[in-house]
Amino acid sequence: MQKYTIILAIILFTCFTITILINVIRGNRNIDCGCGGILGDQQISWKIIIRNLLFVCALSFLSAVDISYSSVDSLILGNEETFDSYSFLVIFLAISTLFIFSTYTNLLKIKNKLLEFK
Repeated sequence: MQKYTIILAIILFTCFTITILINVIRGNRNIDCGCGGILGDQQISWKIIIRNLLFVCALSFLSAVDISYSSVDSLILGNEETFDSYSFLVIFLAISTLFIFSTYTNLLKIKNKLLEFK
């Protein structure tokens, strides 16, 4: 089941990337990417195309390897260890840090937009 999910994600990212690529080549860069949700106002660019291609490469790698691994450490080291609490804590803290940083940068953008209206 995970293989099908990864393959579907590869197909979707490829379609999104091709669509963005067509518009960037045509010069239609005033299109909102939609990447940041409601608060995001990022325009399509070559940076987004490269990011999506990196996602496609990572997903392709995941579809090629045995995905019975339960942690990133066991995937890198080649061990089939169980998913321990330390690995969960590291992944949770990394994801939390990314969300906090993203929220902080979005709040700064909102603050700057509100200051422009004064």
